[in-house]
Amino acid sequence: MGTAWFLYQHWADLRGLQRLTRRDMFGLIALRIFALALFIQMHFLLYRRLAPSLRSTEFLGLFATSFFSGQLVPLGAAALRAAYLKSRHGMRIRDYGIAQTLLALRLIGIGGLLAIIALLAYATTTGAPVPFLLWAGASACLAGGAGAVPLITRIGPSVGALRRVHSLLEKADALRRIPLWHLLVLRGLSNMAVVGWLFVILTGDPHLLLLGATIESLSIPLQVVRITSSNLGVLEWLFGALSSASGETLAVGIVVALLFRLLSIVAMMALAIVSLVLFRRSNKMKGRIEP
Repeated sequence: MGTAWFLYQHWADLRGLQRLTRRDMFGLIALRIFALALFIQMHFLLYRRLAPSLRSTEFLGLFATSFFSGQLVPLGAAALRAAYLKSRHGMRIRDYGIAQTLLALRLIGIGGLLAIIALLAYATTTGAPVPFLLWAGASACLAGGAGAVPLITRIGPSVGALRRVHSLLEKADALRRIPLWHLLVLRGLSNMAVVGWLFVILTGDPHLLLLGATIESLSIPLQVVRITSSNLGVLEWLFGALSSASGETLAVGIVVALLFRLLSIVAMMALAIVSLVLFRRSNKMKGRIEP
């Protein structure tokens, strides 16, 4: 309610919403579907090694269901996936937790690297100074994400599950022959493009494409760690604070975060429909094969 009241008081700062066209919405939704599909693929390639009988259509439906539960309950998505994979496929909770942690650290590290590249490109193309908060945030994400993975694996070499899951993350591309870091980079670039595009639409300043993209990368820690249900309110105010540090208004950042959340929900609904269609088709094919 506080966020809604704040936006109502600063409605004059949001006139850029009038520039949001139907074509923009279709393009943004397509980018979010692409990013979410890559995110699901990363998880599937990892969990398929820990649960060999896991099917892609099954996991797509599980991920869509857990996504919406995560919008209501803190850690609801991770808890639902862990419970399902343990009961249905016998995956150990410890292995699941380690896999989630290492994958989250890689997401944060790649996000920090992409943010630094975007900031360097912004400084080079515009000649404008980059806010210190963005530099500090990008460096912290890169150091904390990319640096923590080898540190963890060296501290706990005696933990068999830790080493096994770490090696799976490195070789998770064996099923589709796509390196995991390619998926991480493509997902990061897609999400950065969505947020940067939204900033350009709302402000009318094309130079904010790179700064807006940086803000998305710096929000990854809050996208993988839930403080409230789906971090509603927390993520919005983080976007607002980073937007303010970039020279834009607090309200613009909050609205960008709300639109990003809305696009995520619409994209996941589309993927959920696809999973339902594929699941029904696979069941029909099984019925035809069985005598």
